[in-house]
Amino acid sequence: MDLSRYRLTDLSQLDPFKEQMGEKQYYEYAFSVYRQLARLEPGNKFSITKYVKEKNMDLFVKIVCMYMIDFPGQVVFNDDFTEITKNADIRKG
Repeated sequence: MDLSRYRLTDLSQLDPFKEQMGEKQYYEYAFSVYRQLARLEPGNKFSITKYVKEKNMDLFVKIVCMYMIDFPGQVVFNDDFTEITKNADIRKG
């Protein structure tokens, strides 16, 4: 499975999700993804295909891309965007 097709290339790609879900539910989901990524221990991996429902994978990947914009260098995708790794060399400020 290659989820790289879901990567965020423009912020406007989030608008249909906000419209469909409603902004409140969208932001609740986005914050839950951010919390999950923040709690991931350095060096640990998170499998999208194992833990994210298939219907949510598109939005999940886009939100992870937003997290990567907001917190550069914290997490990285593997080549097919099916797994996220928390960088081990990130120092807490």
